[in-house]
Amino acid sequence: MKLTTFCIPESLLEALDGLVERGMYPHRAEAIRVAVRDLVREEGYLPRAKFPEESAESLTLAMRTDETREKEASE
Repeated sequence: MKLTTFCIPESLLEALDGLVERGMYPHRAEAIRVAVRDLVREEGYLPRAKFPEESAESLTLAMRTDETREKEASE
């Protein structure tokens, strides 16, 4: 992976931190990677097979996120 630096509005950073605090992502970097990956896929620039660095841990995290949302919705 390569290190990338960018500016982000404080309101988005606070929202990002909220996702991390709720346990949806382990840290900011993972949340940003997921967002960029999903954007690139949605725009059709890289198909799923072009992301070999994805691990089973990332996929498990996504499934936990769905379970967490369902649990919170039922409460």
